[in-house]
Amino acid sequence: MVLLIAATTCVMVLRALGRARSRTTSPDTTSPTMTFRGPVGISLAVLAGIGALGALAFAAENAQQSWSAVYLEDELAASASLSALGPAVFAGVVAVTRFAVSRIDPCHARTHVLAGAATATLGAGLLFLTPNLPTALAALALAAAGTAVLLPTLLRVVSRAVSEARRARATSTITVIAYTGFLAGPAYVGPTADAFGLRGAMLAVAALTAVMAALTPLVLRAGSQRRRTVGATDVGVSAPAPDGVVSPGTQTGSVDPPGNHRH
Repeated sequence: MVLLIAATTCVMVLRALGRARSRTTSPDTTSPTMTFRGPVGISLAVLAGIGALGALAFAAENAQQSWSAVYLEDELAASASLSALGPAVFAGVVAVTRFAVSRIDPCHARTHVLAGAATATLGAGLLFLTPNLPTALAALALAAAGTAVLLPTLLRVVSRAVSEARRARATSTITVIAYTGFLAGPAYVGPTADAFGLRGAMLAVAALTAVMAALTPLVLRAGSQRRRTVGATDVGVSAPAPDGVVSPGTQTGSVDPPGNHRH
């Protein structure tokens, strides 16, 4: 059934892309939003740094979702049916939160990332301290709400900070790095639980998002400084940029400043 749904979805997407390609016309080269001059974009080092933030976020997210049922059963003596609520609650809150944050203005992206990382850290810390199942589920929900905000917000930061021509490459670079954290998260819990127990492992998961919160201002500030250096003499038109990263239009463009038009 899943394969049938996936195949049907793929066919629909391919047909939609084909229709969109047939309607595509050549871009207007005089448009300030389509034409850029100079080295527009974020450096590879900054992209790698943002990807590393995403990897920390994904590691914490998948670690908690993958181990939550085992944690509830082993540490809180929940039955098999009740322990299954752990991954279900976590995944449900992540889905709802991601739909909700898609409507948030990304102009304060750094604040959103810091708030999400702090919330995820608090949730994992409460899970370490929780004495019973209801509070454990509440802690998982809190951690899920925090981690759900992180990677989507980082992707929106990058999409607004690079030119359209380089947006796909920048996004794919961050995603590839971030998904290494998604794969490593559950494996990170295993040896940590062997050494410190499952409760200690939850505290180690909290450390991941705490480190992310500490690194976020440094990484996004580096991106902002890079953008200012690259486009210090260029002028363009753009929407307001997220805090911590300068939008492409404020750095580069094909529009001359007022009063400097050539005649």
